[in-house]
Amino acid sequence: MCDLRILLAEDDPGLGWSVRSVLRTGRRTIDLTVVSTPGQLLQLMNENSAQPFDCVMVALPSDEDTLELITGLMSDARVRPLLVILNNIDCVTVLGKVPRKCVHFLARREALCRNALWRYIDLALRESRREEDTRRRAVRRDANADIPCEHDSVTGLPTGPHLDRLFDGCRSTYDRRGHASVAVVDIDHLGCINDTTGHVAGDRVLREIVDTITGCRRPGDIACRYDGGGVVIVMPLTDHSGAVCRAEGLRTQITELAILSGSDRISATVSIGVATCRSEHLSTEYIRRADLAMQLAKRRGRDRVCTWEMVFFDDIVRQVSSDATVSPVEALHEVLLRAYSRLGTTQWDHLTSHAEYVSRMAVRTGDALGMASTDLERLRVAGLCHDLGKFLIPEHVLAKPAALSDEERQLVARHSADGAYMSGILGADEATAEFIRYHHVRFDNANRPGDAGGGPLPLGACILAVADALVTMTSYRPYCAERSFTGAVRELQRESGRQFDPDVVNAVPEALLAKAPATPS
Repeated sequence: MCDLRILLAEDDPGLGWSVRSVLRTGRRTIDLTVVSTPGQLLQLMNENSAQPFDCVMVALPSDEDTLELITGLMSDARVRPLLVILNNIDCVTVLGKVPRKCVHFLARREALCRNALWRYIDLALRESRREEDTRRRAVRRDANADIPCEHDSVTGLPTGPHLDRLFDGCRSTYDRRGHASVAVVDIDHLGCINDTTGHVAGDRVLREIVDTITGCRRPGDIACRYDGGGVVIVMPLTDHSGAVCRAEGLRTQITELAILSGSDRISATVSIGVATCRSEHLSTEYIRRADLAMQLAKRRGRDRVCTWEMVFFDDIVRQVSSDATVSPVEALHEVLLRAYSRLGTTQWDHLTSHAEYVSRMAVRTGDALGMASTDLERLRVAGLCHDLGKFLIPEHVLAKPAALSDEERQLVARHSADGAYMSGILGADEATAEFIRYHHVRFDNANRPGDAGGGPLPLGACILAVADALVTMTSYRPYCAERSFTGAVRELQRESGRQFDPDVVNAVPEALLAKAPATPS
């Protein structure tokens, strides 16, 4: 997934390469398309009218054709924003003919300076988004000018135009040092409920669910109707962990509802999408992101919570996995490289060096237990992917030196199930995904999830649990000091039969003596 799609028109073959190099150093993923004539620029814009470019840059000679092109681009609603790169000697000439407020100018030497170029781009994007938000609000106001009430007749919740005004009015009260979150809640199979039990019963289901949502709101929260059966909830002063925890709690409450409509007893579920940002960045863009996360929850089977980070991961995987010959490990490496700029130091360590170390230890332990080669390969892949769910956990949670809050612990507890799903879409088979899904389940079943069934845990999951614990104890972590291998093995033996499988624990010394694990590359 690209952060920005940029279209550059230039007459100097070397400028496109130079600008591309400068932009790539900004630790953001860009898609830069370069053309050399005004005609090619206009043709490409027409071909991409359904998904316009985020930014258009023009670096052509300051002749009459270029001035005519710039004048035409200023009146084109698809061009937001427009940057014009000029030679120093051309600035006075062009600035005298084009109203400066309509375009953003920078000298060619500034275009080759990373900080200057990104400063211009960010400024232009912010101004463009403000203009676009203003235009959309004006369109909504005009469209709803004849509507006497902006509240939904079924649920009593305010509708979209009311949300826009509340959104703008409350933003100034948000703590800019904190986070804010948006959740989009959509009732699963509402159309089917209406078809089978009637619209009266469907409206009752909708009202009951909305009552549950409003009963869970905190002071300052905003809830509005959103596209048919959906509800959008804006949650100020709520970080990623808190938003996911609250969404899971809401989903559980709704699942447990038994809604009566006449003699019918109706059950319903919801799919929820969550997006979080710094409070100062909160905008309608995060409603869109939460909506995309909700749609992903629908595709993953409904009755679940998904986040914008999951959408981001899925989008990268679709690009990487378009080649059916790519193995899960190759796909994993490519995904991590593409997501590098979005990952913190601790996330990167968990997903790379730690994962490689765990994979090697798991394979050696499985070999000591006499596992078949196919299962050893599954262990290798599972070890590399076992922490993939931490892709979705914010860096500040993983690197936190103090004890985690209840909400943060619940978020971390999801990473095994999320990692199992993510490894599956990378191409890992179901047995490998099962190793990952249950590798944090205790051997004595004290924390066994309901979907684990009543049978024994997969041996691969038990091996992965021991390997992960051994590597974690012997590595530096911000919340605890590293231990020696002797101390770590003693801790494994103390928890043998409770947290860990005794047979796997007994195989660890043999695995270590056979070939001492090297530090990760």
